[in-house]
Amino acid sequence: MTPPSGYITQSRPWSKTVDALLDAALRNVSTEGVPLLPLHREVPRNDPSAAAAAVCSLADEGVAAIVDGGHNPLLCGGYGVPCLSVRTSAAKPGPEQEALIVRMEPEKNIIAEATAGLLRDMRWFTFSLVYDNMDHLVLLEPVLSDSAFRVTLVKIQTKHSYMEVAEALDKTRGSRVVLALEPSHLRGLLRTCSAAVRRPLQVLVATPHTRLEDLQAASTKLPLMGVRLGGSISASSPVPPSVDLEEALVLDAAMTVHRALEEWPKHQASPLRTQSGLCSHRQKWDQGRDFFQSLSQVNFEGHSGPVSFNAEGFRSDFSLSIILFSKDTTSEVMRWSPSKGTELPRLSSDDTETQTSSRRNRRDIRTLTGGRTPTLRVAAVLVLS
Repeated sequence: MTPPSGYITQSRPWSKTVDALLDAALRNVSTEGVPLLPLHREVPRNDPSAAAAAVCSLADEGVAAIVDGGHNPLLCGGYGVPCLSVRTSAAKPGPEQEALIVRMEPEKNIIAEATAGLLRDMRWFTFSLVYDNMDHLVLLEPVLSDSAFRVTLVKIQTKHSYMEVAEALDKTRGSRVVLALEPSHLRGLLRTCSAAVRRPLQVLVATPHTRLEDLQAASTKLPLMGVRLGGSISASSPVPPSVDLEEALVLDAAMTVHRALEEWPKHQASPLRTQSGLCSHRQKWDQGRDFFQSLSQVNFEGHSGPVSFNAEGFRSDFSLSIILFSKDTTSEVMRWSPSKGTELPRLSSDDTETQTSSRRNRRDIRTLTGGRTPTLRVAAVLVLS
């Protein structure tokens, strides 16, 4: 029988969306004709005790892996059960902990370097950075340490400071603004700016976990761009379906477990047998390390882009894009990947809307770069004729 897998998500208004996506993704997924069984635990945010209890109950169920939606993935290490972490954690394993962690999200320092590379190639060397906590400031750390950039830092303390920030942005010489904010602050500030700022702003939302619906809602009044993980390069595309980064990472984690279970009998002599009661009896799963290696060898094209890992479980292949949001369409303007660096979207010669797409790309790039052609680190040339 196919071993079950456990899923821990944070209690949020959209957790039903995650449930529906998981149900749709796993309904027809099976190994040797047996459906892949998901066991779901919903845990309040910032509640380590509840998270530990959820991991304990899943370990007692005899799961083969646990997908963690934003808590401490090291909790799984005490039971020898691999953990697929949706959010990158700064926590480090202790001397007695075995960190069997597959990280679905790229490391923050790599995302920060990618974001810095995109800003350089857009020639955004002068801008205001609005942030609300140090974790978000880390996303722009390479920019802040580069003397080529001139950045004005603006910190949001509470919701009562939205108008003060909007007034400060209205008075600054430059029109370019980078936002690294929690969703509530982002929504509040964008609403305030659209009503209070009298001059046009060029806004880039630098937090990849920002909800698509927030960006699309704000773009009806204030043109903006967002940093997104995954997606396909195209000159212009309809508004993507309502699958956000966190949901996409959970779906890709589910597929990673499925692929590993599928490949296990091809490369292992003994069948995969999970153990129940690991938490109650304070035991470790003796096949956990081997199954972790199977998980880290998975490679496929997922909802969050290309998915593959190194031997330590770090995600080694991904892409980061700058997306321009308008009222009813989205345009990918630039993309960064570890293997290719920065590249522009390519136009297909067979596209019946090539001329319209070409004009749109010219306008988008001209807006982003202040009328200059981006300087690319790789030989990805877009010919606009």
